[in-house]
Amino acid sequence: MHLPGNVITATRDNWRRIAGVALPGGTSVSLVYNFRNLVTSFTDELSRTSSRTYDNAGRLITATNPKGETHTYTYNSNSWVTAITNGRGATRNFAHSARGDVTSLTLPDGAVEQWSYLGTGQTSGYTSPLGYTNSYVFDDAGQMTTVDYPAGTDTTFAYDASGRHTQMVDSTGTTIYTYNAAGELTSLAQPQGITTYTYNAAGQRLTMNEAGSGTTTYSYDTAGRLASLVNPFSETTSFVYDTLGRVGQKSLANGTSEHYAYDTRSRLTQVQLKQGATVLRTTGYAWDNADQITSQTVNGVTTNYGYDLAGQLTSEVRSGYNVAYTYDANGNRLSKTVNGVAECYTYDLADKMQTAWAKSYTYYAAGRTVGINAPSGTTTLTYDYESRVTAITGPGINETHTYNGLDTRVGTVQGGVSRTFVRDGSYVTDPVLRDGQATYTPGVSERRGGVSTWSHSGLKNADAQTTGAGAIQATRVYDAFGAELSATGTWKGPSAMPEASATKRIRAASSSSATATTTRRRGAFFRGIRSRTAGIGTLTVRTRR
Repeated sequence: MHLPGNVITATRDNWRRIAGVALPGGTSVSLVYNFRNLVTSFTDELSRTSSRTYDNAGRLITATNPKGETHTYTYNSNSWVTAITNGRGATRNFAHSARGDVTSLTLPDGAVEQWSYLGTGQTSGYTSPLGYTNSYVFDDAGQMTTVDYPAGTDTTFAYDASGRHTQMVDSTGTTIYTYNAAGELTSLAQPQGITTYTYNAAGQRLTMNEAGSGTTTYSYDTAGRLASLVNPFSETTSFVYDTLGRVGQKSLANGTSEHYAYDTRSRLTQVQLKQGATVLRTTGYAWDNADQITSQTVNGVTTNYGYDLAGQLTSEVRSGYNVAYTYDANGNRLSKTVNGVAECYTYDLADKMQTAWAKSYTYYAAGRTVGINAPSGTTTLTYDYESRVTAITGPGINETHTYNGLDTRVGTVQGGVSRTFVRDGSYVTDPVLRDGQATYTPGVSERRGGVSTWSHSGLKNADAQTTGAGAIQATRVYDAFGAELSATGTWKGPSAMPEASATKRIRAASSSSATATTTRRRGAFFRGIRSRTAGIGTLTVRTRR
């Protein structure tokens, strides 16, 4: 956000190319070019320099980060990428159709993924390294109408003349979408529940009625910003904004309020939780010039963070807690040392974690984790044709999960207890409104057994809860990757949000907060890159709501 009084100044070289940018706060970045006007080096606000080299055709050949770790690219005569070699020396190889579509990806572990295409360019099939094929059917408008699995229930979609979803049929049942004349969704009838919506003339939502919980109403200020919402339990949450349109205060129905402060670059620097004039909790943040958090202070206790030249977290230090992290040349975490005690990790060439402390991991050909072997026993994971976790069994854990046709988890059975997730939408990122155990006002509160609890957070996980009387009833402390380290009081709900999945427990058990996802998202493929969050390699466990 460009703030009043903040000046950004660019300087140019003799060829009128931008050679440097002076940023607010006295920092700057600089760029160097070759004779083709291609950037060969970039130096950021912390004086960290990345470099690139090109061939005579202007194609990127190497990309080197400030740590000196290099990715190398190889091309065919059509300038299509045929190989990418990472900093560890592991190579992914690509094959193409005559039109340039990626038809196969061979990963460093030998696994091969394959794709086929229609003459119009849409993906018509995906063949897993396990050998099965998912097929995709499209209508004349290029809209996907069917996902055909090798076995079980296929997923089908229907659309109106404007290309909007009107129906989805999947293994959980039928979802119906209804719209008004303005194209706004007025009814979402899912197998899990029915939700209806109304809008004002500006297209802003006025009401949301979820059949199992009730109606939430919304109001807006003259600038069109959300001013308040009232949930089905007549609990009002209101918002006040500063002159730059940032949330300055959020007032809650239990008498507490959250007050937000920002720096000149609109980065959050403080969240203060109050009950009236009494300060209950203060969380502060400090940032470096590259927008990395350098410290977090909660009620006077400060945690300091350090980073390497690639921006990877290397240290996390506060009183009584000293953690150091190391990484390999492809961003996989090699070690985590807590107060002098080290936990080390190993990986295969495809970045799949092999060992972590006393645990070892097994995978099937598609690269998904199927076994976590620990001294206490083995945890086994089962997947469907979309590589979604459908079952997790092992010592102290027995779960099954179901998903809709958009990859969204809509049901789970844990320890014999079944839950159904009713969402404000059909997609993975749409918030849960009700799960059979509690009703949620997303980002605000939950109501369980007739009692409401309000959750509070800074930049990441909710770390405090307050009661209806506005008193703090529970707090949590997390490490930088979101693993819970300690807690006080009685926390309501499984994890501050309606998610009690094994993912959280398995991540904590492996000291991991990184997961991998499938490469396919509804017929659109990330060409040849198996998604991975750098930090602790590819320990793949997906149980998404």
